[in-house]
Amino acid sequence: MPSQTEERLLTVREAAEYLRVTPETVRRRVRSGDIPACKLGQRAVRIRRADLDNIIAPATDLEAHIAGVVAAAPPLSPEQRDRLAMLFRPAGGVTA
Repeated sequence: MPSQTEERLLTVREAAEYLRVTPETVRRRVRSGDIPACKLGQRAVRIRRADLDNIIAPATDLEAHIAGVVAAAPPLSPEQRDRLAMLFRPAGGVTA
């Protein structure tokens, strides 16, 4: 039986279930370095649950982060506003 200082390592599938994403998303994030992982042999990958917890931000922290980013952003120029309006305009000029 593992001691309290030892932590069970998760498979890619278990990590995906924990994060509620697909295993391919976990593999992609491991390859990009977003999720720390250790490779056992040629194919087996294991991930610590604590590392997964570190990448999951509570909603309140995320909302505060977004509010800070928006507050620090410079105002849009008229050209930028026009471009954004054009991007979000419905196709074919049809409005709902």
